Parts: sequence; C-alpha cells; structure tokens
Amino acid sequence: MTVFFETGSDELKRAFEEAGFMPVKRKENAFVIVSEKPDVMRDTVLLLSNTPKDIPANVIDVLDPKAPYDILVRKARLILSYLYRPRGIFDELEDEFMKAKRYDFPLSIVVILSFESGENVEDVFGLLKRISRTTDAMGFLGNNEILVILPGTDKRGAQIYVARLRKRLIRFGNWTRIPNMIFGIAEVEDWMESAEDLIAAAEYSLVSRKH
Repeated sequence: MTVFFETGSDELKRAFEEAGFMPVKRKENAFVIVSEKPDVMRDTVLLLSNTPKDIPANVIDVLDPKAPYDILVRKARLILSYLYRPRGIFDELEDEFMKAKRYDFPLSIVVILSFESGENVEDVFGLLKRISRTTDAMGFLGNNEILVILPGTDKRGAQIYVARLRKRLIRFGNWTRIPNMIFGIAEVEDWMESAEDLIAAAEYSLVSRKH
C-alpha cells in the first residue's frame, strides 16, 4: 500500500514502513496521503494533536504526531487493515445480508462492546483478528465497538464462537487484567429488511446484557 507524506517526522515514516506501507515520492502514485489537512482527491491520515469535531469523509484516521513510536506503528497497522477493506465493514455486512436473504443462508453477527480505551482497544482488535477464522470479517463500528461477521453461521454457532473467543482472549492475550467486554449476538430473521435491522438486534442484545 503506497503512502505519500506531505509532512511528518522520520520516526512517523519509519512507523508506517514497519506497519507495511510503502512510501512514494510523488503524490499521484500514492493510495493514501499523510498530511496536516485533508486531500480532496485521496484518502488522508491527518496529523493533529486533537481530533476535530467535523471530520471529512475521506479522512480515514487522525494521528497524534507526538505519540510514542509503538503506538504509531499499531495505528498504522490498523489503518492498513482498514484500507485493504476499502468499502468498510458495514458495506461488507450489507453484501452478506443480501446473500443470506436471497439464498436462505444462515448469517450471524457479533457486536463486541469494549470498556477499554486507547491502545487497549486496538490490542483487543488485533488479537481478535489473529484468533478468528479466515472466513470471518471484522471492523470497528465505533471507537469501542467491534463488529464480527459470521457467514454461514446460525445463532447457536455464533454463541459457540463467542464462548471460544472468550477462552482464547484469556489464553493468548498478554493482559495485566482481562479486558472488560460484552458481546451481542444476532442472526438474520425473516422480519429483517436490512443490515441495520441485524445490527439493531445485536445491539439490543448488548443493552440487555448491561442490565
């Protein structure tokens, strides 16, 4: 994945290279731009100490250029993971939802709400990617909310998946304490008309688990 730096320290550039990006010298050859202001033509990673209230649609992330090197590497890897699914996780869910409806295939999702913050959430996401099946897809719905798509899996299968996931998080995670998370599960049902209905059902399951 090519990247053009309009600005940024040598340390930041090394972090992106370590994450798997390939720096280029010409902006027109870049897939993503790293800059202090949005690029009108390409996806942009903004370098700002504080996240602005209104973020343009083509801004894929905001990085603090003064963050520690290991944090910059971790963030760059998450950005790269997102860019390899350029349509985003919700678009992928819409496609899977339509297939499930059209061909009467089972489809379940798991919404994971993490009460961690900052790099701990990123650690959880990274571990989830490593221990999940190759057929599963996942991405962030919000800062602390992760969506996992399970094609060909009914609700019972999703419950088994979550049970295994909990065990693996404890077994493989390098935690000083076990991450505080809750899981919401939903399967495509006849009454559902859109992917939004499926997410709403999973999030309702989350709410019921909070109380």
